[in-house]
Amino acid sequence: MGWRFRKSFSPLPGVRLTFSPNGISTSVGVGPCRFTVGPQGAAITSRIPGAGIAFRQTINGGSSKKTLSRISTQTPVLEEIKSSPSQEMTSSGLSEFRELLTRSYQERSVLLPELQKVSKKSIRLDRKCKSWSAGWLFRKLFQKKYLQIQKDLIEIKDYVEELHEQEKLSRLQTRIEISEQSAKSYSRFLGAFSDVMKCKGIWDVVTQRNVDRIKERTNVDQSVNLNPVVFDFKSCDLIESEWKVPHLSNSNGGDIYIYPGFFLVYNSINSFALVEMSNIKITVNKCSFTEERSVPSDAKIIGQTWKKVNKNGSPDRRFANNYQIPIVEYADLMLESSDGLCERYLFSNFDSIIQFDSALESFKKSLVDETGKYIVYCASCESANENNAISCTTCGHLLK
Repeated sequence: MGWRFRKSFSPLPGVRLTFSPNGISTSVGVGPCRFTVGPQGAAITSRIPGAGIAFRQTINGGSSKKTLSRISTQTPVLEEIKSSPSQEMTSSGLSEFRELLTRSYQERSVLLPELQKVSKKSIRLDRKCKSWSAGWLFRKLFQKKYLQIQKDLIEIKDYVEELHEQEKLSRLQTRIEISEQSAKSYSRFLGAFSDVMKCKGIWDVVTQRNVDRIKERTNVDQSVNLNPVVFDFKSCDLIESEWKVPHLSNSNGGDIYIYPGFFLVYNSINSFALVEMSNIKITVNKCSFTEERSVPSDAKIIGQTWKKVNKNGSPDRRFANNYQIPIVEYADLMLESSDGLCERYLFSNFDSIIQFDSALESFKKSLVDETGKYIVYCASCESANENNAISCTTCGHLLK
């Protein structure tokens, strides 16, 4: 049994001060009616002398509202879930490939605006030439002008064709060669990813913070900030390839593309990273999530709790309008690498993530005994070259 103390005295007639561990309360009144203000809030008390009957009416919310206010005004210590800058993340074995992709895209970025501009001019001249050809008068009266328009049209069409050829040569035609066994394993992984895409809820974990369960009257250990994202199959403009690969949207960093053998983390042409798959660590945990929003249809409800809860799991009755909250089973996926990749996702269907993790690990194991070479094909003669080649070994066309 703990110690308790309560001391009361009257400094003025009709006024009584009471000291207790919870604080000081002041009571004003004479006879059966008194007005009290203290840690429990303000209240009016009336008694019928000698009858043992009393009535107490609380005027404001009292201690429960004060406690809730203290919690809500505290500044939480938030930890942002975010990968390192892209220039720090690229694996050493893929740095040459990254440089090659950057140069190729930069060359195209110079050519494409010029090609667009000249193509529009060619269309205008072509329309003008056709208009003059259909009219006998203009063609006869302004014969020299008509001949000049025809000459300009031929020249600009030749220039457009030349720019198209340069743009085609500037593309980095990338083919990734893996063994037949690895190709089958990768195909199974794509099937598992298709099942993940069917999850009714996919969220990127943006921030997280530890929770003081006693202070906040809750049964959760961690509070997270979630943003809904989309998983789909997509190709990145950076890599000219026939592959459409798993694409993981990201709220506070680069989107992730999972190519055979490496992860592409893409923000922009000036901000992207290539991370070898062997460097990727994947952690999947079963997560008991207190879901205050609508529960996804594919999620399992595994229990119930209260908005404000005691240590034994019972509702804290000091809080008005306390309500029940379902506890659901989610999948918690963490993607990490020694080079700085750090992304966390939650999924509404745990079983699909287990299959995804298993399929990806099987594919990673199938690559262990392979050389892991990335082959660059020459846009001019389509001959195969290793990713560190500067020029094509067959026709001599510059690859970088």
